[in-house]
Order: sequence, then structure tokens, then C-alpha cells
Amino acid sequence: MWDSVVSELASRFGLGEQAAPLLRQTLAYASRADHGGLEGFISKFDAAGLGAVVRAWLGGAGAAEGAAKPQSISPAQLETVLGQQGGLISQLVAGTGVARQTVTPALAYALPALL
Repeated sequence: MWDSVVSELASRFGLGEQAAPLLRQTLAYASRADHGGLEGFISKFDAAGLGAVVRAWLGGAGAAEGAAKPQSISPAQLETVLGQQGGLISQLVAGTGVARQTVTPALAYALPALL
């Protein structure tokens, strides 16, 4: 699964070799104990009214076996949740050197698969 997500990001968003580091940094950020781990990450989406969507990515409530592809969030919604100064998107831009206008839609696309 990891390789397919990396490959898809690399080709779909033109990330090339930066796709894997972008995903690794995202997983590290989402699981940081000092931010509350995965539950703390999800609480950021809760605060923006998107918690149910993200929880569905985890296979929780509302995710039935054989259900359709999980609902995605838009790049604009992702900017609202993770786009603040020093937030994940800023860290990914700084860490990968990829432009914000590429990072944000790539991350919006990848998060359902990652979580």
C-alpha cells in the first residue's frame, strides 16, 4: 500500500522523489505524542467540523465493509485545519522544498489512504 500511495503522489502531483518524504513527515506529525498522537491530530479536524470524515478514513463509525471510497476533503479545508504558520503544511513545504500549492492538494489526496 505504501508504495502505491508514494507512486501515485509522485506521478499525479509531480512530486517525484519528494513523495515518500512528504508522506513520512505527515505520518510523523500525525502520530507525535507531544501533540496527542493520532487522536490529537484528529481533534484538529474535529475543531473544523471535519472529524466524522477523518474518523471514517480509520474504518470507524460510518465506514461499512464494501463501502464506497472514503470521502475526501478539499485543499481549502485542509489549509483551514493544517495550514497555520508552523503547521503541517508549512513544515512539509520547508522540509521537502515542494511548493505549497502542490503540497496541499497532494496531502488532501493522500490522507484518506494514510490514515
